[in-house]
Amino acid sequence: MMLARIILGALLLFAGYMAIAVAPSKPAELLWLLTFLFLIQTWFEYKATKHRFFALPPAYFSAYMFLNIFASGIVHYAFDYESTTQFGVKAEYVVWGAWYTLLAIQILWIGFYLLPDKPHRWIARLSLKSVPLQVTHVFFSIYILSVMVGISTGTFGYTADQEGTAFESYIRYGLNAGLIAIILTTIYHYDSLSGRTYLYAIIAMNVTTGILFGHKSTVVMPVMMFMFTTYICGRKISVTSILVFVGALGVAFSLVEPFRLYYEAVGRGSDTRSLSGLLSMFAESQEYSGAETDYADQFIRRMSYVTVLGKVIEYADISNYYHSEEWGHLILSPLYGAIPRLIWESKPLADFGAWASVNIFNLPQTTSIGITPQGYSYLVMRLPGIIVFFTLYGLIQRIGFNMLYFRTGLLPFYIYFCLFVLFPSFPTWTAVSSFVQNTIVIVFIMLLARIIGHKSAQRVDPQRTTYQTRTAVQGTWTTTPRRGYLHR
Repeated sequence: MMLARIILGALLLFAGYMAIAVAPSKPAELLWLLTFLFLIQTWFEYKATKHRFFALPPAYFSAYMFLNIFASGIVHYAFDYESTTQFGVKAEYVVWGAWYTLLAIQILWIGFYLLPDKPHRWIARLSLKSVPLQVTHVFFSIYILSVMVGISTGTFGYTADQEGTAFESYIRYGLNAGLIAIILTTIYHYDSLSGRTYLYAIIAMNVTTGILFGHKSTVVMPVMMFMFTTYICGRKISVTSILVFVGALGVAFSLVEPFRLYYEAVGRGSDTRSLSGLLSMFAESQEYSGAETDYADQFIRRMSYVTVLGKVIEYADISNYYHSEEWGHLILSPLYGAIPRLIWESKPLADFGAWASVNIFNLPQTTSIGITPQGYSYLVMRLPGIIVFFTLYGLIQRIGFNMLYFRTGLLPFYIYFCLFVLFPSFPTWTAVSSFVQNTIVIVFIMLLARIIGHKSAQRVDPQRTTYQTRTAVQGTWTTTPRRGYLHR
């Protein structure tokens, strides 16, 4: 299968390369072709896998790249939305950016399958049998406390005081506790009516906070987290859930965007950080005449990274710039993850987006732009950099997958890893340091849970191709096919 994957990938890349070489001045047609080649590659991986497809970390990255690069590129050129970008970049660099994205996705899949599909037994011994509802209460309480502290200290979301963000990282971690509460409730307490009611209340609170937070992704993420967890658990995603997700997208753009425009124009000079003040500012923003906007245009602008990636490639080629600092940081990245900043205060910050804003896009130093992992890899060492780094990304994803996916008792950690740790990040050294840091944290949590009485909830029979899971309440064994999970 690996040989077939490599041969298919080479043929698809060659077809795309020749098309660009022959007709570089036709970006719309080329992006249609590259998107078609991407879909062929994705279909191959879908048919080849023995697991739920979107439970695989490379599939999650592929879905994002389909929206951020391929679909956005088609809309940008084929449907005359070139005004949605503020970056002037030649079309040929945009097309090459899509080709390099196709290469990156293929290398990611190859790197993922370099290691065997085999669970790590050392961590399986620490899997959780069940998670009491009281634990969810604790995470939800941390989330509420973080919101209150964030508002009172001026470090809350889009309205955060940029000169006094000493607690910003702690507030961010605290807000993630609300997402963890959604994961735990969806996995362990969804079957009961009271559990579902509590879950929907947590989701509603997260969405409401996201609106006040002023970040559209914060509005959508709670619903997305619920749907993704439901999918991983093997449950059917209801039509209602899909409609709620679409509704959350609509709310994110129709309510949050006017709030941000109003705050930039009127509210930034205000020193009001109280909840009542934020609510009042939010209400005023909906009546603000300057907040009128084209939501379709804003949505495309938000999702599109195709011109950003093209601009990065253009900058690298014209300036002959190589970001050679990455190699030293990559060597030290395991230490960055293992040693907390409290002890090692001089650890580097992952603030490359701010550097890119100033040096590549000529924007103010207060801004930060995501140039995509493949764009960063290209800055470091061009095409070989993409091959090396995305092989590393694939290996990290496979290690995380083998550690956490095969045991239902480890499922909450896998979902968190899949969404927040295993997604390719840049600078590339942050992918390694984040993986090390989060692995240390979850092992500590599982050891603590084991000490207080939470034992393993399932076992894997190595002689069979199915998995046996112990039902937490009834204490019986059930057999689950390899392709999915049967939880509780």
